[in-house]
Amino acid sequence: MDAQANNSTAAAAAQAISSANSSDIGSSALSFGLIGIGIGLLGGGLARALRSRKSQ
Repeated sequence: MDAQANNSTAAAAAQAISSANSSDIGSSALSFGLIGIGIGLLGGGLARALRSRKSQ
């Protein structure tokens, strides 16, 4: 819709969409990485807690 309002070409609109998607991929990768680290730390903490309970 904006491309029609601005008299832009399809190639210009495609380039704008592509650049927006590239920045989204980077922020998504960072978010998923942080979530993965959190899950790993949670799993490690639970495993450690279970081991300490069994040894008592």
